[in-house]
Amino acid sequence: MISSILRHTQGVEFLSLYTSIILRYISQTSNLIELEKSNVWNLIWDIYVCSRDRSSSSSKRHLTTSLISLLFHPRILELTAQDSDRRDQLADAARSFVPLGFARRLILPTLAEKFWIARNENLDIFQTHSWIGSILVGIYVQPQLKDNVFLIERPVSDMFDSDFGEEQNMYSRYYPIPESYARAYAVGTLASLPSHASDFAHATVRELVSNEAKYPLFKTTSGDALAETSRIAYSELLLTLDRFIIGTELEEDITKKILSTLSFEFSPTVRTMFEWQIARIIASSNIDKKVKRYLYTPLSKSEARPRFLASLLTILVLLSRFLARKEGSSALTNGMILKSAEFLVPFAMNNRATVRHQACSLIMGLKSLLVEPYISGDLKNVISVLEDQVSKSPQFGTFKHGDELLWDIESDYNLSMICGGIARKVSEHRGGGGIDPEVLRIIFHDKVGYMPIGHAVKDDGLYKKSTMAREPQKEYSVTTSEQAISSALQIKSRAWQSADSAAPGLRTQRSTKGHLIVLASLVDKAPNLGGICRASDVLGAELLCLNNLSVTKDREFMAVAVTADKWMPMSEVPVETIPAFLHAMKRDGYALIGLEQTDTSVVLDNELKFPNKAVLVLGKEKEGIVPEVLRELDFCIEIKQTGIVRSMNIQTATAVVVHAYSVQHC
Repeated sequence: MISSILRHTQGVEFLSLYTSIILRYISQTSNLIELEKSNVWNLIWDIYVCSRDRSSSSSKRHLTTSLISLLFHPRILELTAQDSDRRDQLADAARSFVPLGFARRLILPTLAEKFWIARNENLDIFQTHSWIGSILVGIYVQPQLKDNVFLIERPVSDMFDSDFGEEQNMYSRYYPIPESYARAYAVGTLASLPSHASDFAHATVRELVSNEAKYPLFKTTSGDALAETSRIAYSELLLTLDRFIIGTELEEDITKKILSTLSFEFSPTVRTMFEWQIARIIASSNIDKKVKRYLYTPLSKSEARPRFLASLLTILVLLSRFLARKEGSSALTNGMILKSAEFLVPFAMNNRATVRHQACSLIMGLKSLLVEPYISGDLKNVISVLEDQVSKSPQFGTFKHGDELLWDIESDYNLSMICGGIARKVSEHRGGGGIDPEVLRIIFHDKVGYMPIGHAVKDDGLYKKSTMAREPQKEYSVTTSEQAISSALQIKSRAWQSADSAAPGLRTQRSTKGHLIVLASLVDKAPNLGGICRASDVLGAELLCLNNLSVTKDREFMAVAVTADKWMPMSEVPVETIPAFLHAMKRDGYALIGLEQTDTSVVLDNELKFPNKAVLVLGKEKEGIVPEVLRELDFCIEIKQTGIVRSMNIQTATAVVVHAYSVQHC
């Protein structure tokens, strides 16, 4: 009778009223037999089915939240625990609610709160509904609308309260649970699972790492901010559940997937989460065996991708610091620190910028342990020279380095660090997300289950915010051994030199041009050279040097140059003659500047003053400036980058630098 009325009613208000009545009834009834006899489940499901077809409105919001409270009430979860068909119905209902949270408030926090309540009231019943794990993942990852029409309600409510008294609490009356609580309840519920809830946790982890179509945790992305945000959230949940991974059959499979993904990972934050996960897996047991398999062996293959090598070095240093703190001096600790130094030193001299920069930073983070008896005196001397070179870099003090980019894999393992804190500490590219530690503390106080809440991390990213003026670079002399290391490191830097006279035979009479020579002999792609030619002419370069002038007849070159080659003076400087050419320019008073990211490169900003006479050396499209050329340069400059992609096209970068020179000298 009632079911028939529900199917024919058109009023959302009636459904909402009936939902409230049933919710009050089951809240006051603890006897499952009585609930079963009352046919309450069928009535609840009829209400849900009827509500799905009703249009959205303010009254529908109340119906939806009341229905969520009813469907996932602890008594209903208990009533349906032993009936697989009913469990499947509940799971389908929960899945239908999650995407509604994109543009409708109160749905996600209400749903997450009900699962938190159910978990605390009866964990055994909660575990029988293993599907809840995937719903909690969905809640944690679900994005919300960022349009002003969605965001404006809170400030408007605050204005109302300001005009008519804060006791009005207008927003809280309509939305009693803040939206930020949804993610906090979701991750808190998973973090609070005890060891005997392993079946529930394993089911959640398996789906997270195996269902790649639904959860693309191991599918790297570039330039897709929404996908990156989702993958960061997945990696945070995986790290939260790592106690149910370590020591199980899941450990090896997940380790292999993470290491494979690290070779191609674009997201700095995902990479950091994966590094933390692997470090904890290795540190859990059989450290010596695992570190050889997962770190020492691949680090010995220097042809691996630079990002991958940089991540492995980071994991190795994290483990070394962890063992030194936990065990002190021991054969295992001493051996790992020595091995770390033996890997870091050659990588700090590598010609690939990514791994070189990371190795130099890690040396600074491990320097308190790079002492005798951990390492030999000779190795310590080499490291001291490296540290000295890094500290003399013009960028030293501008970017975080060493300890500031590292963390403790055990003592920092808390919800605040996992859910956004580590991203704020080590990365400028966070991909969104994160949970305010104060929200976690309001809900869970100091601890949730076995997991500490932790504290907020200062949000200053990679760059150090400083108002201090940059000190002028000082010229210094080095010993023969230091100079050899400096050359290998590609970080040689001396004071800029300038002179009044131009290089004879290289300039044409064009009074509007400056005294900048663009040396592009290492660039081999015709379209790029055409763009460089055009930019050099437009922006006032004195001369463009190419490996072979025949490239100017290439159709791709001419298509991009657009006749600039008819006006831009050009000279042929074959690759093998570059060092001799640079020596000649040096004698004629030209400063030799490389466009390259190195450990001592100067960031191109308003404070950078170009010498009047300069040679700008460009590198190869992928490899950059080769070491034999790089060691001849006075210094290098780099363009500050803030996007996800960590490089720009060579002709674009050249145009940026030549324009900066032109502003000062043309």
